Amino acid sequence: MLDNNILRNCDTDTIRSLNGCRVTELILELVQPNMDTFQTTLRCIKLWSKNRGIHSNVMGYLGGVAWAILVAKVCNNNPFMETNQLLAEFFRYYRDYEWGSEKPIIL
Repeated sequence: MLDNNILRNCDTDTIRSLNGCRVTELILELVQPNMDTFQTTLRCIKLWSKNRGIHSNVMGYLGGVAWAILVAKVCNNNPFMETNQLLAEFFRYYRDYEWGSEKPIIL
């Protein structure tokens, strides 16, 4: 999926539909070897956001890929933490983060 050659001669709709799979593959590669911890932490964050009604990019909130990027950043910064520790770190890290266009979240 990550080979850019599969996008050749594809129409815009097909490229957009493949982008979700491609982004997911890239994120999973970046969180190795802690993929299980990442996935569990992400599930918890998604459940938290859905329960609070803030999980919907259609409504202007963060969606699945955005949450995955945020969780992946915390996982990469703390590779030896377990899920419960990562959840606490996730909220602490983004509470104290200096938000702005000058400082994007980069994996």
